Amino acid sequence: MGFRTTSSAVSVAAVAIAAAGFLSSSAARAATSAASRPAQLTGTHLLAALLPAADFPRGFTKSNAFSTGSRLEKPQTKVNLATVSCRTFLVNLPERGYGETAVAGDVIGNSRSQGFDQIVFQFPSTSKAASFYRGISALYARCRSVRVASGGAAFSLTTQSLTQTRVGGHETLLVNDTIKISGPDKILDGTTINHGLFTLAGPDVYSVDAFGTPVLPASPSRTTTVLRLIARVQAAR
Repeated sequence: MGFRTTSSAVSVAAVAIAAAGFLSSSAARAATSAASRPAQLTGTHLLAALLPAADFPRGFTKSNAFSTGSRLEKPQTKVNLATVSCRTFLVNLPERGYGETAVAGDVIGNSRSQGFDQIVFQFPSTSKAASFYRGISALYARCRSVRVASGGAAFSLTTQSLTQTRVGGHETLLVNDTIKISGPDKILDGTTINHGLFTLAGPDVYSVDAFGTPVLPASPSRTTTVLRLIARVQAAR
């Protein structure tokens, strides 16, 4: 499940039914230091670098776009991933507040309640990005199975698999899970399948999720999607 998958799942249900060792020479150390402070993009620029709808199947359109805007954020950590409750994780995990300097994302979906979400979290250094990646990985491991009642509806999350791997040489967490929603307002009822990932690349953490209520879109794969997204963001720098 992608970072906003719970939010995306609810939106889809509601709308559609809505570092590395240190080198010894001073020149190498200077290069390493420079690499840990890469060029920063604003939220507006990150939003423009997201994959276009044309990269997805015919009939998929963009919605729910958001960003932190035209200025870099002050990198303050307001959300402690180590203490976030599993309830908050499922129904109300914030999109920002993790010490990032910019965030942008959107959802690309079709009329059959299938879609993808893509989010880029940019941090002031590679080490800060890595810390966020580790925190998210630990949170997913801690909250593999969650049931919550909220607003008269029942939400449940069942995680089928969590896999640490590499995609394009980048550390990646693959997440496969299912979210079920039921309640008095039947328009919210549904089961959403999520195949998501988080990829750590330099100062950024990328979240990509393919979701379906109840059938996943056939293509593109989440790994293909994240590699395309990384290339676009890096080119924008």
